[in-house]
Amino acid sequence: MLYVLPETTGDIIVLQASEILTEQDYLEVLLPLYQQVAESQEGVRIALYLDPGFQGIDETSSWEPQAFATAHSTSLHYLAISGAEQWKGLTQNYATTMSQTNVSHFGALQFLQALHWINEDGEAGELYPFGG
Repeated sequence: MLYVLPETTGDIIVLQASEILTEQDYLEVLLPLYQQVAESQEGVRIALYLDPGFQGIDETSSWEPQAFATAHSTSLHYLAISGAEQWKGLTQNYATTMSQTNVSHFGALQFLQALHWINEDGEAGELYPFGG
């Protein structure tokens, strides 16, 4: 399951994943929001929090790293994945397939750091107003 978090603003999409990410999550939650942001901004930044109930991605879905890279590598500037140590390999798979995107893994308790990292390129060094 995929949830859009209220910190989503401007070119930053903030998401929380639980259980298994499916094609339905991709098509109904991420893709419409991603397209809206990509059309109105110069690039897209994603912070993805993998909560303790996260079990992985459906390997036949558009979440699979190669499929995701093919669809988004030109417009996605930052991808921060925050979650348990066991998901570092998933992050590395995205990093390998998305060479033009800055991809980084953050520990489960480092989600705020991940939000700051995807914003390090912000105008005049200012942070976006996370959470309003």
